[in-house]
Amino acid sequence: MLNSTSAPSAAHANPIPREHDFRALGIRIDAVQVLDVVEQAAQWIAPRDRCHYVAVTGMHGVMEAQKDAEFRAILNAADLVVPDGMPLVWLGRL
Repeated sequence: MLNSTSAPSAAHANPIPREHDFRALGIRIDAVQVLDVVEQAAQWIAPRDRCHYVAVTGMHGVMEAQKDAEFRAILNAADLVVPDGMPLVWLGRL
């Protein structure tokens, strides 16, 4: 369990424009291509100023986050949340 000192910050700087994200039942999903993620990771690594994390989730993770507030907070605080599976991709195309 995370305590208040180890909880991820919700104020992550993210150069990928936020118009490339959508919400799935309150979970932010970043609609990005693999090359966008690679470029973003390279930008994060270069300055070596802090840690970043990418969450990969499918509909199962989105549903689990509905009943687990701590897991929901972890997903929403990630620097990137990328879809794992076509259902979230299809939802993002709507």
